[in-house]
Amino acid sequence: MTVSLCKHRFPVRPPLGSFLLPGDCTHCGLTHADYITELLRQDRALIEGAARDGECAHCGQQTLLYRWQAPSQPWDEPGEERLVSWLCAIGFDAYNAGAQLPFHPRTITR
Repeated sequence: MTVSLCKHRFPVRPPLGSFLLPGDCTHCGLTHADYITELLRQDRALIEGAARDGECAHCGQQTLLYRWQAPSQPWDEPGEERLVSWLCAIGFDAYNAGAQLPFHPRTITR
């Protein structure tokens, strides 16, 4: 795995790209699709790295659990830390009903 220290800039003006299909990075040449793929891979790695075996707080089953924390709300005090729950994939679905996630925890295999 290579580490890039590039501060990516994807052109969105013709002829180099467009708003819906940005061009390659002007510094390192990375495509926008590869950039998004890498961000999703990092997101999965964070969730998989935080997963652990245990009892689900939602259904009580012994299974692989994922860390779930409610998103902050405008009425929350600044700097207030939200409660963390450990949920199985079914509980994760129940707590995230209506949320737009880039992927589902069940797609992570061990």
